[in-house]
Amino acid sequence: MRFYDFGGNTTRKIIVATLLVFLLWAIIDLIVHGLVLSSLYALAGPVFRPEYDTMMVLIYVARLVEASVLVLLFALFVGRGGLAYGAGFGALLGFGMGMSVGYGGYGL
Repeated sequence: MRFYDFGGNTTRKIIVATLLVFLLWAIIDLIVHGLVLSSLYALAGPVFRPEYDTMMVLIYVARLVEASVLVLLFALFVGRGGLAYGAGFGALLGFGMGMSVGYGGYGL
C-alpha cells in the first residue's frame, strides 16, 4: 500500500503528527488520571500496584506505539473509500491498539 500524498516531506509530517498525538494523549492522561480521577484511585488503593512499582517506561512506549499505529493507518487509508478500506482500517486499528493497550495495562 502507498501512503497518501500529503505534499512535501510525508515522512517528516508523519513523525511530527505521531509526536503531537503522543504529546496530546500524555497531557489528556495527566489531566484525566492525575487530576480528575485521582481521588477515586486513592479509594481503590490496594487494587493497584504501588506507584514505585509501576513500569512508566513501558506505559509510555505503549502510548507511542498507539500514536504511531493511529497516524500510520490514517496516512495509509485517508482519501480512500469503500467498505473494504473501512473494514481494513478498523481491523488493523483494533489489532494495533489492542496490543498496545495490553502491554500498557501490564505496566500498571
